[in-house]
Amino acid sequence: MAKKKAVKRSVKSKPKITLKKIARKSSGKKSIKKNNVQKGAIKLPSLKARCNSSALAFTLAILSAAGMLLMSLLGKMGIGLGAVETMQKFHFFYTLSWLGILGGMMEAALWGLIIGYLGGWLYNKFV
Repeated sequence: MAKKKAVKRSVKSKPKITLKKIARKSSGKKSIKKNNVQKGAIKLPSLKARCNSSALAFTLAILSAAGMLLMSLLGKMGIGLGAVETMQKFHFFYTLSWLGILGGMMEAALWGLIIGYLGGWLYNKFV
């Protein structure tokens, strides 16, 4: 059996990757503009989260009307009558009759629409 010679492999150091090299590769240009680099980092565009006010308004309108319907159906079965009484105090058109449930759902949807739109508008204004 022949002995294998230990072969020394030369360890090459990895080339340093600098910001200028990355910018050259990405842009294909030999130089990098100074306004794209600030203190060794590429500037990122400022991201600002926006809220779609009308989508939020319609979502809250649908959810509040559905909640009113669910609470009314449970109230007709005798469950949660305290919540039904509280809603009757705060909503003018709400009673446990079918017409009152429809009126309460419409009023809850209107309040959800108003509060959702104002909430989205205020979020976009101040955030």
